[in-house]
Amino acid sequence: MARVEASTTIRAPQEYVWELVCDVRRYPEISSAFTERVTYVSDGPVGKGTVYREYGGVGPMKAESEWVITEFTEPTRQVHEGDLGVMQPILTIELTPMGEETRLFQALDFELLPRVRPVGRLLEALFVKRTMQRGLDDTVGNVKRIAEREYEAESKRSVT
Repeated sequence: MARVEASTTIRAPQEYVWELVCDVRRYPEISSAFTERVTYVSDGPVGKGTVYREYGGVGPMKAESEWVITEFTEPTRQVHEGDLGVMQPILTIELTPMGEETRLFQALDFELLPRVRPVGRLLEALFVKRTMQRGLDDTVGNVKRIAEREYEAESKRSVT
């Protein structure tokens, strides 16, 4: 299984960042490199067992996929498992408090064409892994930008 990772430090408290990464409806904004639209399938709040559908993909490979949150430890860790047919990705999101800041770590494990491993491994090495890394880097950067911007705006409103 191939893996890409990205992390950053965000100038916002852990609980604030947690709320953002729990909002699957915002994934087209947060994960714009991979996600064009999301449909929330489950009833109730986001948690273990939440199901959502996502339309998007890697590069020119676009399709609808279904995701399930298989681990949910508030406010530190989530694991989302997807099924894209040709790929079964696993997204891990971890938050670590650092005073008034938060460290965000994301890992994306994936196996392309699991039924045809030699071809899948070749495509992973030649194309998919670099594209996935760029997309995950963009996602982590988007979370940082959005969380810091919104937290700063909220903090200014609270002061006035």
